[in-house]
This record gives sequence, structure tokens and C-alpha cells, in this order.
Amino acid sequence: MREVTLEDKLYSIEELTVPRIWAVHKMYDRLSTESKFLFLPGFLGSEGIGIRWFLLQICLLLCSIKSVRRLLLLVVPQFVILPLVAMKERKEIAGFTYLRVYPHKLSNERRLTADLGIAIADSHQGKGLGFELTRAVIDWAKEQSLSEITAYCLVDNTRAIQLFRKSGFSETRIIRGRATRGMTKHDVQEMKLAVNNDV
Repeated sequence: MREVTLEDKLYSIEELTVPRIWAVHKMYDRLSTESKFLFLPGFLGSEGIGIRWFLLQICLLLCSIKSVRRLLLLVVPQFVILPLVAMKERKEIAGFTYLRVYPHKLSNERRLTADLGIAIADSHQGKGLGFELTRAVIDWAKEQSLSEITAYCLVDNTRAIQLFRKSGFSETRIIRGRATRGMTKHDVQEMKLAVNNDV
């Protein structure tokens, strides 16, 4: 667990536990429409419930139990989600981040990479909490011996691009039409960070 003070408010950043999963969903449901759209993965909240959503919830539940997560990392890493939450004064969920782990596609060795997702409650945005959560999840990735983290955001989400740049990510490519909102497709910026070069 790590604690940070931002604008005279104490935040703790810690691993997501089973009792807090519902609170993370409620935080997501309270996000503005724009904030929800900027959080690309969309497996939180009560929108879009379907088979994929339920499977992701099972992964999230299992990975919120540290001993189960360690076992899954060894046996089936592609089912592992490494979730962290930011708690304001240890009461209110202010943000959520996760790494979705998978084997490195271009390597014959057993190297693990991850996709990063992050959502900050509207009332806590612009205070530096996203940066602190991103730093914490990068440190966690190093502890888990991951080799690389990939982040995705809409190309016009300048705040997220600045956040990821500040955290050490580099732009790698633009993926045309990856995100959909209504009937409109949007381009997505892919950004990467090498975590453990020796892995």
C-alpha cells in the first residue's frame, strides 16, 4: 500500500479486494458519459452486461484474491488482471487501475506483457491521482516481472496522453477506428513502456 497527499486529501493506493469490487462498479457508474468513453476497456459498471462482462468479472474476482492471482500468473497468465484502487481517506473509491496480463506475442520465451486501464472519479480528476495510480501500477508490474505495458487512449484525449508520457510511455502507433461510440468509430493512440528490460 502507498499513501499520497494531493490537495490536502490523503489517498491510499492498494490492491483491490473482493469486498471493494462493487464499490469500484458504483464509482464507474457515477462517471460522466465522457469519462466512461475515455476508459476504453468498459468492463466496469452496469452497462454492457453480457457473457464477456461476466467472464471479466470472474477474472476480477479471482484476481482480487492474492493467492489465487499468484497461481493464475504461473498457470494461465492470460486470465490475470492486476487491479489497484485509490481510496480517499480510506473510505471512498476515487480511482481504479489495472493491468490485463498476457503472454508476449512475439517472444518464444515466457515473457509477460500487460494492457493498462485507468479510471478516475470525476470529482478527483486533475489532481495528480491518475499519475500516482499509474506509478503504482508500473511498480507493481516490475514486482510481477512483466516486460512491457501498453496503454490505449483516444487520440484526442490529450490529458491521458500527457499522463502516459509523464509516466514514461512512448507513442507507438495510431489504431484507426478501434473505439466505437454510438455509430461513430474513433482512432486510438497506442503507447508502450518497457518495464523490465532484463526479463
